[in-house]
Amino acid sequence: MALMEITEKQILKTERLVLREMSLEDFPAVREIVCDDQTMKAVTIPALLLLLILITLLGCTSSETVQPSVSVSDTPLPLANASFTPASDIAPSASHIENAPKVVAPPEAVVTQWFECFKNKDIDGIEKLLPEYRHGINYDMDHLLGLELLRCEEVKNPNDRRFYYFAEHGYKNAYGKAIVETTFVIEYDDSGNNAGFGPGKSTHFWGFNLVQEIEDSQWRIFDWGY
Repeated sequence: MALMEITEKQILKTERLVLREMSLEDFPAVREIVCDDQTMKAVTIPALLLLLILITLLGCTSSETVQPSVSVSDTPLPLANASFTPASDIAPSASHIENAPKVVAPPEAVVTQWFECFKNKDIDGIEKLLPEYRHGINYDMDHLLGLELLRCEEVKNPNDRRFYYFAEHGYKNAYGKAIVETTFVIEYDDSGNNAGFGPGKSTHFWGFNLVQEIEDSQWRIFDWGY
């Protein structure tokens, strides 16, 4: 190891050759010599053995004693053209989707949606909020000129007499029952086709009865009016 501790000193000197200690910068040149067929054919056996010994010593030096210069920074290096997808953005498996809790819109939101569908003349949207036996109602939407919801508020009194009407519609034992009071302004043309609201603008105070038949099921509007 004493030979390996010499830095930039001559190792061997002859009349025709001067050898110094090799460094990592010499490695590419040595590799070219070893890999060149023409050069290696001209090298004598003693010189080849000496060259292999020097390569071995250089390999030991690079693995044991030579430490590359490293600049350490507290700032992480950016990843060029790299992308990372957080685990939270990965699509859930089918089992996770099945076990995920259902999102149930509250009664006030369902009634508000009913008015939005009515305003946009979306009969299919309205019927998705109703039980099937309430489908097919004629709202004369072709003659509707405008609709504005002014108030939408759920009744908090559980003893409100209107809750007794739920049993008449077969919802006596329903999981959830709700009444939502509304105030709205509606306008129809004067053709006479106005779904009973009358021509022109008119203000109405309606109550909407909603039911949630089982836990986690969607609220449905089954009755509305004065």
